[in-house]
Amino acid sequence: MDGIKVVSGEEMRRIESLAYEEGHLAEDFMENAGRAVAEAIIDWMQRFSLSSEIIFLVGKGNNGGDGYVAARILHAQNYSVRVYALFPEEDTSSLCQKKAQEYFLENGKGQYISKVEDFSCNGIIVDAILGTGFKGKVEGFLHDVIAKVNDSNSFVVAVDIPSGVDATTGAVDPIAIKADLTVSLGLLKTGFYLQKGYDYVGKVILKDFGLPQKFVESAQEEFLLPLEDLFASLLPEIVPTRHKYNTGSITAIAGSDGLMGAAFLSSLGALRSGAGIVFLYANTSTPAKSGLAPEVLYFSLPSLPLKSVIEKCNQSHVVYIGPGLGRDEKMKKVFKDLMSAIKVPLVLDADALYFWSQDLSIPIPPHTIITPHKKEMLRLLQEETTPANFIGQCRQFAENYSVHVVLKGAVTFIFSPGNKPYIFPWGDPGMATAGVGDVLTGVISALLAQGLDSQKAASLGVYLHSLAGKYAAQEFGSYSMIASDLIGCLPKGFQSILQRE
Repeated sequence: MDGIKVVSGEEMRRIESLAYEEGHLAEDFMENAGRAVAEAIIDWMQRFSLSSEIIFLVGKGNNGGDGYVAARILHAQNYSVRVYALFPEEDTSSLCQKKAQEYFLENGKGQYISKVEDFSCNGIIVDAILGTGFKGKVEGFLHDVIAKVNDSNSFVVAVDIPSGVDATTGAVDPIAIKADLTVSLGLLKTGFYLQKGYDYVGKVILKDFGLPQKFVESAQEEFLLPLEDLFASLLPEIVPTRHKYNTGSITAIAGSDGLMGAAFLSSLGALRSGAGIVFLYANTSTPAKSGLAPEVLYFSLPSLPLKSVIEKCNQSHVVYIGPGLGRDEKMKKVFKDLMSAIKVPLVLDADALYFWSQDLSIPIPPHTIITPHKKEMLRLLQEETTPANFIGQCRQFAENYSVHVVLKGAVTFIFSPGNKPYIFPWGDPGMATAGVGDVLTGVISALLAQGLDSQKAASLGVYLHSLAGKYAAQEFGSYSMIASDLIGCLPKGFQSILQRE
């Protein structure tokens, strides 16, 4: 599956340096970058009929120079522009000084300020203060400037990256510009999607600044962002003569007393995603009494010989295990026995992951999909980690155990053996509610049951799930949406993808 490269700040600087060594000029890149930022601002203002003054806050390096170029271009097109320089001229780079002079020679408005009271946030704010080279702590005057911007109700555009966000790690210490729009130049940066970075970037658009394609192609990406237009090609084919068994039969080992909701959410998520039939084996003597879904076939796991359950699993296209299963010792033994006996594609979530984390020597079938959130993943890793090496450890875990890891979060990562990680920065914050992960288990299982391989089923499943979350938020609001709302919105997710064909 193709994707857009996401690189570290260091890698971005490396390929720019290679371009300079070949004779490309930093000033040309700066002119192109400023023009791209100006075009993005104009597009946004026209789209939302904005007519405010455009206020540039500029730093002392190339990010500030990009800002001056954008300000000059907007001023030449009769937009109301004002620039506030946050550093004395003598402290700024020679190229930044040159672009400042060119702006003021065109009668651009602006001034150097040294106190936070000296500038107004009454307009569209353009953050051109700190670029991708920034690392460390934001303090003093810059801290106060950023705090004032964040406390305003102004629309904020960040040039390349919000000031205060580490371009590689996404670290913020203790403050960063909270942008509504980030105009990323050249390539996307890993810091947008790691740690706190995703809280600050807002909507990200990627703009070219003239870096030759050969340098972009040679860049060593850390992640890939899937191309949304390609998801339609992954949808399972609908054949007129299909029936419920060849569209995908699923055996679910899920649910227990007091936790049947997780089993129903995952089962309904599977049915809404195209599975033909779901056989639900719950860790309770009366699974059907609390049944919420008449379409699901219910069975009591404790009352059946395990041999017959294994037989049903291997007659199905896919098995998923875990949502609401419970953590009693008997189920741990059942889990271990199932792992040695199941021969069909497998999805593990929730309590199944807990059992595995208690004994990683239990052999998991290759190409199994696991869907942990961060806490569950940390339990599986069984080693100390830091924000800087967590992603690398997840990637190595996928390699070591030959599994596909769907690391759930505001930005979801998919780690597959032999591949670079994919990131999925879609969905809605309202998806942070109980049961949403159970729905995802069902969605992925259904796609796997319809013939997709593990990586494609995981990728399409995560994307569909995020679309359903987006549509649920539109209908119910981020505050009010619940997991079952996603199930009702899955059809809109499918329709959205089909419209891209």
